[in-house]
Amino acid sequence: MASEASALLGFWQILNAAVGVWLAATVSHEAMFALGVVLTIFSLAALGLYALKPGAG
Repeated sequence: MASEASALLGFWQILNAAVGVWLAATVSHEAMFALGVVLTIFSLAALGLYALKPGAG
C-alpha cells in the first residue's frame, strides 16, 4: 500500500511540474514573468483547494 501511495504522489508531482512548464512556455518568452504567473496561478489553486477542504476554517 505504501509503495502505491508513493508512486501515485510521485506521478502527481511530475504531472504538475509538466503542466507548470507547459504553462510557463505558453505564457511568455520572458522567463521571470512566466515563472511569476505560473507560481501565482498554482498558489491560488492551492488556496482554493484548501478552502474547499471540509473543516478548513
